[in-house]
Amino acid sequence: EEDGAPPETESGPQSRKLLAVPLSQDQTPWRKDERERIINAGGRVMTIDQVESQGTNPENTDDSGNGENADTAVLGNRILGANGDIDENGDPPRVWLSTKNIPGASFTRSLGDSIANRVGVNGTPETFTKQITKEDQCLVLASDGVFEFLPNQDIIDICAENYGNPLEACNKIVDTSYSKWLEYEDRTDDITVIVMFIRHDLIE
Repeated sequence: EEDGAPPETESGPQSRKLLAVPLSQDQTPWRKDERERIINAGGRVMTIDQVESQGTNPENTDDSGNGENADTAVLGNRILGANGDIDENGDPPRVWLSTKNIPGASFTRSLGDSIANRVGVNGTPETFTKQITKEDQCLVLASDGVFEFLPNQDIIDICAENYGNPLEACNKIVDTSYSKWLEYEDRTDDITVIVMFIRHDLIE
């Protein structure tokens, strides 16, 4: 995430609402393009609830023939974390082989997963390049566990409240993410975060 700088005052930075700009998109079956890629490679995309209630269904196309499972048509094209969107249900769409209920991966890109690789889960990265300008004042790198229940803007708001203090920003992001996990689940995922404030006055 990147954002604009808060205004300066004589007493230091003044916190204000900063704009979160996502620099990546999670590669998961929530994304329509990734879902279609998996299905075209011979896989199925279903939630655990769908698998348990409907069993193995090797049919991979809907009535329109567009290559999308009829069972996942309601998923749309969600980019979790954007516009405040989070998965409150806790049963994300997963990747399965066409005739076996394995591996059940909730991601569509991975290194070294020989089973999921059969149906399109690969290690090919997506890359994005952005020129840093003076408007960019903060950079956040975090694991998917941080973004599971914290929208991008909420994370940047925490950074704005702790502008200039990356350690405190990290601590509050971790604490907030951990609390959100316990609010929605009885477990937590990996919660790792790095916050960097860009000092343009030092690099000019």
